[in-house]
Amino acid sequence: MAMTMTSAMAIQPEQDSNLGVEAAFGSPDAVCIELRVHPWQKGMRADLWLATAIARLGRRRAKEICSNGDLRGHRGVLKPGARVLPGLLELWRLPPDSLAQVRRWPNVLFEDSDLLALNKPWGLAVHASASYMKRTVTAWLRQHYPGAEPCHRLDVETTGVLLCAKNNQAQARLKQLFAQGRVSKTYRAIVQGHTDEQGQVNQPLALAADRGLVGIRMIPQNDAPAAQTRWHTIAHLRDPADWSEVELHP
Repeated sequence: MAMTMTSAMAIQPEQDSNLGVEAAFGSPDAVCIELRVHPWQKGMRADLWLATAIARLGRRRAKEICSNGDLRGHRGVLKPGARVLPGLLELWRLPPDSLAQVRRWPNVLFEDSDLLALNKPWGLAVHASASYMKRTVTAWLRQHYPGAEPCHRLDVETTGVLLCAKNNQAQARLKQLFAQGRVSKTYRAIVQGHTDEQGQVNQPLALAADRGLVGIRMIPQNDAPAAQTRWHTIAHLRDPADWSEVELHP
């Protein structure tokens, strides 16, 4: 089985926040999130583990959260240098967003006993992160399709098809298809500049990890696998001037 997906995105610069993390534990507005430490993560520093567990958090912000006493286990507070053990930990957070900020929720494009295909709107994150808790597809799924899980991700700025699995067997199969490169993806983007008729981007990329504020941001790295994207120009736009509409195939 192979699949074809189409998405649209706007190319925008990513902005990092340098604001400190406010302590949450003890606040009446704080929310407790349970996170699982897997057996293979035993012995990791608490701040490093937290940075890997929460998308877009980054090592610096994870360290601040631990220093504030907002990561807790049955032994109490886990400071940045504490070593984690397998099991559940509590992360206390002040919600970074609200339901009032949601412009659109997903709508269902296709559904059967195993699969759910959603149209994810722009401005909605797929998973919870440092900046999104309530404005997420996973929060919407918990309310409308308990047990369903996204099988891949789309950036907040991207509108497009998001495939979700309704059971473990379907989830394993879909993720296998993505890992094997058997899912065909097509993106439409508005980019700045007068683009050539067609071309291909070959850029070795790797996760930023602890090399930046946003740990899952992709950055150039010479020894990393090459990320290849073919593209062709659909139109050169007059309004706004010096922008182009392109179609991309990663």
